[in-house]
Amino acid sequence: MKAAPPLLSLTLYRTLLWLLTPYLRWRFWREGRRYRDNSYSSQRRGRGHPRFEERPVWFHAASVGEVNALMPLLETLHRERPGLPLLLTSNTASSGAIARSRLPAGVVHAYLPMDWRGAMGRFLAQCQPRLGIIMETELWPNLYQLCSEGKTPLIIINGRVSTRTLRAPRWLRQLYRDCLRRTRLVLARSAEDRDNFLTLGATSAQCRVVGNIKFAVLTGEAPAPIDLGRDYVLAASTRDGEELLIIKAWLATGREELLVIAPRHPQRLDTILRDLAPFQLSTKIRSRGESPNATTRLYLADTLGELRAFMAGAKVVFMGGSLVATGGQNILEPAALGKAVITGPHLENFSHEAHLLLQGKGVIQVTSVEGLSQAFTTLLEDETERHALGQRARATVAQHADMVERYLQVLREYL
Repeated sequence: MKAAPPLLSLTLYRTLLWLLTPYLRWRFWREGRRYRDNSYSSQRRGRGHPRFEERPVWFHAASVGEVNALMPLLETLHRERPGLPLLLTSNTASSGAIARSRLPAGVVHAYLPMDWRGAMGRFLAQCQPRLGIIMETELWPNLYQLCSEGKTPLIIINGRVSTRTLRAPRWLRQLYRDCLRRTRLVLARSAEDRDNFLTLGATSAQCRVVGNIKFAVLTGEAPAPIDLGRDYVLAASTRDGEELLIIKAWLATGREELLVIAPRHPQRLDTILRDLAPFQLSTKIRSRGESPNATTRLYLADTLGELRAFMAGAKVVFMGGSLVATGGQNILEPAALGKAVITGPHLENFSHEAHLLLQGKGVIQVTSVEGLSQAFTTLLEDETERHALGQRARATVAQHADMVERYLQVLREYL
């Protein structure tokens, strides 16, 4: 398993990372300042990590979606073994804010450093994890090499490999292969993902199919719906350029319901307002403390931590990141709430989830602005179909309600 690193590829990787250092340091500083998180920049540079009296079990989730998906597993493990020290790391300041608001008392959050060898070495020396559990496809060559040298076993959970990763340059795929050969176990979300890990360089002895842990986040209590005083349709987790397409589709319906847009990255607010200015819509903005009234046509929900509550209150949910080629967003969340869900054609990052919901007739997939407009109209005019679509979606999700236990059955062997 501890194959010699591909030296030329590793040298190229470290050189590129070194060249990017000034930009990355500036970006970390800007992100920390934006979220008023003093620890963000220093920890991303490998400084100021917490110390533990006993070596922790360390979980890593890259951003908000992965943190939310991991939370039920962390909560269950913490209840089972309250004396076991647990550390959760993530990469983004927004995920840090979500983690700190949701983590059980006693579970520590920190930021994983950028994959500079020195920064990663300081992180591992400071925190001294006994086991690393990595969500999805975070393959960092320096981190995996240091964990291998320090005999810290690594397990990948909810493992997935994108087409983009498989098509990476040969030198980068060599590094991915080396990372996988330094991994104790790969727990994949589907048979297709397992096969992709094998293609990338994992061995069949390492790989098991367990299932998609993102189903686990959906089995708890539903949030209280956000009441805006009017019926509303939600466009959730929209991406750059997508709001313009959604507005065109919505205006073509001629409907009087309120349209709520919740962008994936709230910091894009100024760009969104500039893009939509030509439509001259009466608009209110949640981050400014504004509430919609009877004449409001568009409500921008540019806040963190409220998305599922907006989903719970919506009549119809369009899941963004799918009308533009960004790979989609997690369509399981509104499906679990029994909502009528519409999505666009671009779901490369959620192809497994989309396949299950399409198979269960629990989602409508459109391929154009015109198709989105028609889907909005159909579902808003036909309450019976809207309800049936939501119930089929909820039933599909319910078939995977034991996902936390599936993962814990495997992880208990290593804890």
